[in-house]
Amino acid sequence: MKKTEFLKDVEWLYGETPEHLDNPSFKGAMWEASPGRFLLTVPRVARYLVEDGSRITITIFDGATGNMVNRFLKMTPTAALLYQRNIMALQAAVVVGAAGAVLLTGNSSSGKSTLLAALVMRGYRMMSDDLAVLDLAKPEQIQTVGTFSEIALWPDVVQKLIPPFALSSEKESGERVIFDLSPQFVSEPVPLLAIFQIDVKNIKEVEEETVQGAYRFRIPRNFTYNAFIADALFDHEAYFQNCAVLARNRLVTLRRPRAVWRVDELSDRVGKVLR
Repeated sequence: MKKTEFLKDVEWLYGETPEHLDNPSFKGAMWEASPGRFLLTVPRVARYLVEDGSRITITIFDGATGNMVNRFLKMTPTAALLYQRNIMALQAAVVVGAAGAVLLTGNSSSGKSTLLAALVMRGYRMMSDDLAVLDLAKPEQIQTVGTFSEIALWPDVVQKLIPPFALSSEKESGERVIFDLSPQFVSEPVPLLAIFQIDVKNIKEVEEETVQGAYRFRIPRNFTYNAFIADALFDHEAYFQNCAVLARNRLVTLRRPRAVWRVDELSDRVGKVLR
């Protein structure tokens, strides 16, 4: 598995972590936060302490596998570290073409990973399966930054796609299959072309609509990677400025029929932007 250059300065340690933070400023169901510190406890897997945007310490619980521990590490703990640096992250897959990068966002089970895999099979490359990182230092040219080279697909999707790019795979506890796409992974920053929101509706055909009005601001807000944690860790002024910058980008809603395989048509529509 490859990871991006911007994560190479992060110190990942295995060792003891506190069960609770002293006087946390914010608390969630499995997490606590205080200035410069974030603590996440995943039952039967691990506890992750994220500090100052530079270090993650992991306490592995008995019975947890390395795959489980790493899978959770690449989700909320990494997002928390980014927020401590005031770096924007969306829950989205990122696919790369000759023209730049497209973010594929949407609710769980909307088909982001499936669409990403289908596009990679067409020769496009990837930067992320789930955690999209954005560099907004130059609002006139937003850059996407790669995170990890792995993708997780459900077995029925694997059977339909039959991905030839898999170097290795491993089933995790949720029965998804993990593929390492290191040869197709892009680590250097790439210009952002558009954000596609994948929506599932009781319709017969795929529908495409350019997002207009106030909803343009809601898409970055709704699909911030764990918005509650972002609220706790991100500088609020910087966060809303970032949402406003993203809202000026090209935002498209792609609606697909429920329980109907339309991946080829969705790939055609996204591919037009990537070429």
